[in-house]
Amino acid sequence: MPLWQIGYFDRVLREEDDTRAVVGYILNNPVRAGLAVRGVEYPFNGSARYSLEELAEHAGDWSPPWKARK
Repeated sequence: MPLWQIGYFDRVLREEDDTRAVVGYILNNPVRAGLAVRGVEYPFNGSARYSLEELAEHAGDWSPPWKARK
């Protein structure tokens, strides 16, 4: 059984990648999919190493660059 669906893949973060933006993007996936109002409310978000609260704190108020801030 494959780990990733067809068309999806893992990617190693590079030194120049903004980890805050990556964490924010991942935490907001369920929001974009309509599964939660806030990423921290989605029960399957998380990490084996960091608590959901630690991840949310790291992401801060990050939002995707295509989403206008008010």
